[in-house]
This record gives sequence, structure tokens and C-alpha cells, in this order.
Amino acid sequence: MSIQEIAKLSTRSKIKEKKTSPNISGPSIFLPLRWGGGVTGVPNYLSRSALFSATTSTTEWREDVRIATLEGLNIFFRGFALSMLDRSVWKGLLELSRRRGGTVSLCFKFPELLRILGVNDSGGNREKVIKSLKRLNSAHISLESSKFKYYGVLLPSLSFDENKKNYIVRVKLDEELSVFFYPGRWKAEKWEICCAFGRDYLAGWLYSFFLSFCGKNGTCDTFTYTEKKIYELSGSTNNKMFSFRQKLKKALEKVREIDNTFTYSFTKNRDGKFILKASFASPNTQNEQN
Repeated sequence: MSIQEIAKLSTRSKIKEKKTSPNISGPSIFLPLRWGGGVTGVPNYLSRSALFSATTSTTEWREDVRIATLEGLNIFFRGFALSMLDRSVWKGLLELSRRRGGTVSLCFKFPELLRILGVNDSGGNREKVIKSLKRLNSAHISLESSKFKYYGVLLPSLSFDENKKNYIVRVKLDEELSVFFYPGRWKAEKWEICCAFGRDYLAGWLYSFFLSFCGKNGTCDTFTYTEKKIYELSGSTNNKMFSFRQKLKKALEKVREIDNTFTYSFTKNRDGKFILKASFASPNTQNEQN
């Protein structure tokens, strides 16, 4: 067999391989992110827990820690501890995904995410968001409820490509997050209101917590919790209850100041326990029913 004949056979073989080779990239995956502009959907179960705590960011590593939640819900967590700042960054990624039809694979310039978060494009803000993305990349979650179960990582992959002109970020959201965004499992939070809380993370957490109980028509029953329960669910690290109580009172006032549909009472009962009752009259959001 001549060299020319061998070359022809080799070429035919390569063509055949190309035709029969499977598509290893697989079909595109999209999340059911169905909300309009100015808001971002947040899963109810995550808002009703201490997963994103009302604290400043830390470098604490948690190994299979049980997260404080309401009864009937179990969450175990492994990774760097998450805060409300990380929650905002994660919401920003969800919004970027929604604008791209719900795709789980995102490639964007850093300023685009910062604009969604409502912060200036500065070195300090970039550093904070980069650290937050890394924490989200470490976040392994096991969630079990009566309705569904979820085991995954909030941000399975993350990479940065920095050059002279642009800072490109590539991330991949977990495709299994779709179970959190079926009808009745999420609420839409207005960016304008969330940004108004600034660094008052407890106020932001309270807003999201009570908003998660509102129905599709915007109405919300009044829910009652002890001061101790709110302390646990918010993930507070304040070791003095009196100090936490003072911060809680200020945070509640701030929520009412920013959203006048929010009403509450915080009083001491006959047993000496402080009881919080709170509700929204008709929050102006695109809420999915519980």
C-alpha cells in the first residue's frame, strides 16, 4: 500500500470519527427565572434561614454545619461562611442569568455585575465582590424539605481573565437550582429597597424573611417569633442578647422607614420573653404565592 493510499484512509477515518463523535458539551441548560426588571427572585427557603447571615463577611470555614431554619426544613452547609453581602452578589448573578434567558453559564465584564449591585466600579468594590464569588464557589448545600431536596454548590465553577482592557468573569450556576424557582417557591425583591439597607444586614435580612411569607396577591399574614428565634435564624454572632435587642429594634424601624407597608410590634410578654409580630400590608413586588 502506497503512502498516498494510507493518507486517504487516514483522512476518511478522521471524517467518520467527526461525524459520529458525540456532542460532549451537551444541550444548553436554562433556569426558570421569571421576573421583570428592577427585582430579583430569591428562594423562600433560603430567606427563612441563617444560610446568608446578617453579619459582616468572615473567612470562617464551616464543615457540615447545620444551619438554623424554621421547623420542617433541614440545611447542612460546608464552605466559607456566607453573609448578606454574598446573598446580594448571588442575586446579581441570578439577574445576569435572567437577562440572558436563564442560562447557567455566564461570561461578563466585571462592571456589569457591579452596576446590578448598585456600587461604583472601584478597586475596593471589585475586591469585595471577588472574595464573595470565591465564597459562593465554596458553598456546598444539602437542603431537605417536605416538597423537595437539593444537594449542590451555589457556584460550581469560577474563573477570572484579567487583561489591560477588560476584567472578564466566567461563572457557572448550578443547574439544579431550578427546583428553587418553581411557582410558589420564591419571592421577587426590589433592588431599590434592598440597596437602601446598605450595610444594615439585619434590616435586609428581616425584610427578606418576612417578605418570603407574602402571598401572590401581595398580602401577608402576621407572623410571631420570639427574640431568641430571630437571633438564631438571622445567624447573629452578637454574644450579648441585650445588644442584639437594640440592633433588632433599630433594624425593624429601618425596614418600616424604607417600606411603609411593613408593620410590627416588639413587646415583652408575661413570661418576660420579647415577642416580635410583623407583616407586610401589600408590598409592591412581583411575588409568587407560597
